[in-house]
Amino acid sequence: MSQPGARTPPWASRAALLALLALGLAVRLWHLDAPLLGFGSWRECDTAAMARNFAEGGHRLLYPQIDWAGDGPGYVETELPAYPWSVSWLYALFGVHEALGRLVSALLAVAMLWGLHALVRDRIDERTALWSTGLLAVRPRSGSPERGP
Repeated sequence: MSQPGARTPPWASRAALLALLALGLAVRLWHLDAPLLGFGSWRECDTAAMARNFAEGGHRLLYPQIDWAGDGPGYVETELPAYPWSVSWLYALFGVHEALGRLVSALLAVAMLWGLHALVRDRIDERTALWSTGLLAVRPRSGSPERGP
């Protein structure tokens, strides 16, 4: 049993953080190749369509296109589409696979977990940082109601 105020060895904290990051990645990789279906899938489908259209149309960042525009070109008013534009480069390299977009989302989520840990550790303490990182790591839909394409 540790004494109150006792410090955790740095190697133990790093090992715990790496384990939590791996857990967070594993939770987010579950059903990586699942089809774009379910609650909230309209946004996931639109994002995947924008990524595909970027890949097929020359990666023009300021001209995001969706597939439900009728006779028009399908340009859509949206936030800066940096995420689908980034995924489009993977689509161009490896072909259109929804799993690529979800992999990008999973890796960004792990970066978010690492950032949360650093912020809480600097503002509060290491123990609280590990707990907060662990709680967010096991919440697979953290940050967005959609998984990403």
